[in-house]
Amino acid sequence: MNRFIPKIMYGLIGLTLFAGSYVGIALVSGAPLHQVAGISMFVSTPEGAAESGDGSNMADVEGAVPTPSELIEANVGLLGAYMIESPFSGSELRNLVGELKEQVREQTIERERLRMRNLELDEWEQALRERQAELAELRTKLEDLEGAVDLRMSELIRDESARDEKELQGWKDLAKLYTGGDAAVNAKMLTEESPKDAAKILRQLTDADAGEILRLITPNSVRKEYSDAYRDAEPAAPE
Repeated sequence: MNRFIPKIMYGLIGLTLFAGSYVGIALVSGAPLHQVAGISMFVSTPEGAAESGDGSNMADVEGAVPTPSELIEANVGLLGAYMIESPFSGSELRNLVGELKEQVREQTIERERLRMRNLELDEWEQALRERQAELAELRTKLEDLEGAVDLRMSELIRDESARDEKELQGWKDLAKLYTGGDAAVNAKMLTEESPKDAAKILRQLTDADAGEILRLITPNSVRKEYSDAYRDAEPAAPE
């Protein structure tokens, strides 16, 4: 219960202040207190305004009774202290309301346009992400393909090198048949090979042995073919 007592006291104080303000404004306005709503019940009618048995007095009393419009004006005068005059006229307020509605409509249109623009940007962003993913996948495939090509090239180079080495070893082994022995027999045996193959065999011999075999090749026209092929052949690789 104790917690409600301060609230009751604050209510009574507020009501007292309001009543005092109301009575003070009524006094300042000059309106008769017995004619003010809310106060007339607590104030008696002055004697001059009381009814009398005289007919003239009755006329005076009837003339002193305020009309309803006068009572409204008196009460409005009291309430006027609590009212603030509007800075806008009715037409100005209507124009202002119309302008506000137009601004709201324009803002609604602009928000819708921005929403559609955001949707378009989101679609573009999604498309770019998908395109980026496709490019990344394609780059990965190209890198894999490049790696496979490099590996194949390495294999081909290795195979070609092994094949060349094997072929060279074969010419070296064949050249051993022309090392030593009768040079005339070697020359006759060499003419059984093509000039190009004969040059590869001669390149595996010493210059002296190769020159001696070439000099013994007959006839001269055949010897020239073998000599030209020997000249154009690549020198033997150093051991």
